[in-house]
Amino acid sequence: MTTPLIITPGKHYRTRDGRKAFVGFFRNGVWVGYVENDGCTARTWTESGAHGTIGRFTLDLLTEWIDAPVVPWEKYPAWFKWVAMDEDGFWFGYAVEPSLRAQKWMGIWYEIPMDHAPTFTGPWRDSLVQRPSDIRKENP
Repeated sequence: MTTPLIITPGKHYRTRDGRKAFVGFFRNGVWVGYVENDGCTARTWTESGAHGTIGRFTLDLLTEWIDAPVVPWEKYPAWFKWVAMDEDGFWFGYAVEPSLRAQKWMGIWYEIPMDHAPTFTGPWRDSLVQRPSDIRKENP
């Protein structure tokens, strides 16, 4: 069973199509806010997060927005193609994309010292990041 989304004014949320939306206030039975880089000045959502325009399900609010980790790639060896944090808060570098198993990322790893660790406030399962230069090579 899915936990219903509880919307809080002043927070950002992820839309069904992955965009970042801001919810500012609740008025006349709807949440009012905007979707970043949308070109529209205001959007509305129902109390449950459904977008106010019929047929525009892509703008439904699904979860609270989590900013990606800020990774100091310049501090890591070139073979670090991925980084991720385990449930215990320790960060690791990987040459190949790790897989998620129970409370850890699995793969051949190298532990990142805490003073060189990425900055991240989200849940550990959302911490996996690929080196940007490798993303460009894969998706020219």
